[in-house]
Amino acid sequence: MAPYSLAVPAATGKPEELAAHLAAVVSAGKDERSSKAQAFADYVKSYGGSGVSAFADSTKLMDSLKSYLQGSDKKKGAERENVLAAVTAMLKTCGAPVEPFLVQLMPEMLVLLADKAGKGVQTAAQDTLVLLVGELSSQAKKMYALPACVGKLGADQKFQTQAGALELLLKIATEAPEEIGSCMPELVPEVSALLCDAKAVVAENAQKAIEAACASIDNTDIQPLVPSLISALKNPTEVEDCIFKLAATTFVQEVEANALAITVPLLKRGFQTRKTPVVRMCARIIENMAKLVERPRDVKPFMPTLMPALERATEEISDPEARTVCGKAVEQLDRANNGVGMAPEPPVAELEPTLKAFNEVTKAAQDEVTT
Repeated sequence: MAPYSLAVPAATGKPEELAAHLAAVVSAGKDERSSKAQAFADYVKSYGGSGVSAFADSTKLMDSLKSYLQGSDKKKGAERENVLAAVTAMLKTCGAPVEPFLVQLMPEMLVLLADKAGKGVQTAAQDTLVLLVGELSSQAKKMYALPACVGKLGADQKFQTQAGALELLLKIATEAPEEIGSCMPELVPEVSALLCDAKAVVAENAQKAIEAACASIDNTDIQPLVPSLISALKNPTEVEDCIFKLAATTFVQEVEANALAITVPLLKRGFQTRKTPVVRMCARIIENMAKLVERPRDVKPFMPTLMPALERATEEISDPEARTVCGKAVEQLDRANNGVGMAPEPPVAELEPTLKAFNEVTKAAQDEVTT
């Protein structure tokens, strides 16, 4: 098979002129920020390949943009605001061809939501991020924007960055519900950890984000319980009551990863109570849900959480009947994980290899437009 080739026009611009246009943006005053940013975007588009050529390795444009956005000097806040204006102008002028490059600036822009220089930079970062995420395709939201946002939810981030990332996750969940549903196993633990954050804006945004993500759950057995499940994640005192509600549910619909994503954290807490009746109910819930799993990939993300808890319960619980219940859950969960009795799964593209292939194609385009 012949190597993949992109029909991209050769570059017509010059790296030194591109650098000069960027320098003009960086040094622009407030009154000329917009015009300089637009002039830069126009030059990027004319550079070749509808803007792709400007991001060739030889131009060092990405390195320059990241360098400016990573700055933390309060006195240079205007420079960062100017560069954000340039990013916005490129999005509006060049469109889709440059999105794969500009989306790589999301981590830096998310940090700028808490920029020390003040509201000017913070607001510019917010506006640019909203525009960028809104322009991305559903798959790009899943593959690039969502991981960037989740990566900025950690305790090492400023609360403004966390709150802004959660707002963008809400936007992604609203605009790409099918894609967000398949990411629930990775998303729920990170977002639920912020439901009780000391900063009200973070806790509120986490609540909105997780509610929007749970809207992707189409399992009618779980849907009515979602409010209770989210509330129990916020309030540990509600865990046992919620487990009772879940145990009283008759599961009849296929159980997918998004439904498991919102129930497994609750079951984990149930096992941690070490109360025999609660642990027994958790085991029964797992057994019943595992029976309705039709694809091993739906349950695999939760095996490191559920299987050790069940196996420990079978060894430590003194009640023989409860140990038996846990043992049956272990067997059923193992069957689901190994696809016993299930139809063969069709091939599914994995995220990391897909991203690697995309980056290779993008690099090929960069190399081609400079030859």
